[in-house]
Amino acid sequence: MVVVSGSSVDVFYEEAHTSTIDIGLVTLSLAGRVIRSNLVIASGAGGTPPNGPKRDLFFPLFGATTSSDGRLLAVAVPVVDRAAGHPVIEVWRSGDGGGSWSGPTELASGAAAQLTQLQPQLGVVGNQLVASFFTESRDGVYSEWFTSASGLTARFGAPRLVSTARFHASGWIGDYQALATTNDTVHLAWNDGRTGRLQIYSATLTTL
Repeated sequence: MVVVSGSSVDVFYEEAHTSTIDIGLVTLSLAGRVIRSNLVIASGAGGTPPNGPKRDLFFPLFGATTSSDGRLLAVAVPVVDRAAGHPVIEVWRSGDGGGSWSGPTELASGAAAQLTQLQPQLGVVGNQLVASFFTESRDGVYSEWFTSASGLTARFGAPRLVSTARFHASGWIGDYQALATTNDTVHLAWNDGRTGRLQIYSATLTTL
């Protein structure tokens, strides 16, 4: 996944090892010079819970974003934690362009925290970090959620349910979920199966 600020390009990647799966970062100048190489941000033990290790990164789809000046970087990764019993999304944040990182903090609270969380997307609006994600219930019902946090260390607020109907995916939901920001507005799009076939739905949020 690539995010671009005014003077650099940040490339986030997933790398599988024998016993771990890592989320790493390489930072390049716009001319292609390597500024920072192979910085590991998040790491999970390989294997499949509940019979495998305590933590594991949950399939290769994560979200990342940067502020326009390049100082704020954030990455959101679904993580299986045996204590939770289902995948939760954890967020790491950097306030110095990727030099150092704080976290993780959990993306979801309340009702959404009790569900499987997947396919996070991130963006920046003003001084707020915004995020969207899918949840899946035990009987395979999906819904789309939104949440936000201010500053580098603030916790995310209670997620808001965005999709006006919960839906079954009728098989694999696909990697179709997106978030974009313009000024003080957030635009969401997601793959939705409420009609019995997968279609792209969208929502625009102006009050965060």
